[in-house]
Amino acid sequence: MTSRPVNELPPLDGSGPIRSKHVAAVRHRPDIRPPWVLRRVELTAREVLPTGLLRLTLGGEQLRSVFCVPGLANSGFDDVLVVCLPDPDAAPLPARISPHPLRGPAPVSPGYALRDYTIANLLHDPSGECVAVQIDVVRHAGGRFADWAEEAPLGAELDVLNPRMMRLLPRTGRIVAVGDDAAQPALEGLLRHSAGGQAGPSGVVLMPHPPGPGNERLRVERLPEPGSVTARLVELAKEEPEAYFWLAAESSRVTAWRRALIEAGLSKDQVQFSGYWKLGKPQR
Repeated sequence: MTSRPVNELPPLDGSGPIRSKHVAAVRHRPDIRPPWVLRRVELTAREVLPTGLLRLTLGGEQLRSVFCVPGLANSGFDDVLVVCLPDPDAAPLPARISPHPLRGPAPVSPGYALRDYTIANLLHDPSGECVAVQIDVVRHAGGRFADWAEEAPLGAELDVLNPRMMRLLPRTGRIVAVGDDAAQPALEGLLRHSAGGQAGPSGVVLMPHPPGPGNERLRVERLPEPGSVTARLVELAKEEPEAYFWLAAESSRVTAWRRALIEAGLSKDQVQFSGYWKLGKPQR
């Protein structure tokens, strides 16, 4: 009997066959819903980026393929790593990777809080195995994981889960992507995917720290001041009535942005919006 690798994924542009039965087809972005895989990693590097974000490099043998469990992978520009944060009195998680993928609720003990962080980069060895994952953290006082990111010594261990959902690039000709500081890693990932020679949409990216003017597919603009973002989005909705809009920022802001786009004439399934954090309640 032959078997197909469990980490066989379709092309990033969503054009190829999607063979997993755990796939929900949507109008613009096919998504893959893999089983949970619990991994233990350690902090190997910390760097303050020019954008002000704090980049953490997390490495360890458990990021590689083990038994029937594939190595850590991602398929979309906004895939996340799920960080498991324990309370001091919480029961410890297993010290090794689960040899079998897990489905259903996240496999963590009561008292653990889960936080999602966009995967900034996956680092691989010459054989193609994942050996490290990088995430970018917004620096602020009082955030449960933000404090850990600032203070943990190199070598500190952390439990993580693979992305609970991996979305492919939109199956549409045009995209408008808008985000604040917390969405900077995802927007940079979109620019990398677009410049990587893979088929994908063209369009406009509004981001707080533009790395440059963009590329042949995506034009980059600096995110306007908070009071002017909605007006710019409405302008873009009129310029790009068939585009797919990706919004990620503070929860109440993206909700207001989406409402303005719907009122401007876009259909609800043209707009994906994600509240990456909430005022007064640090999440990222």
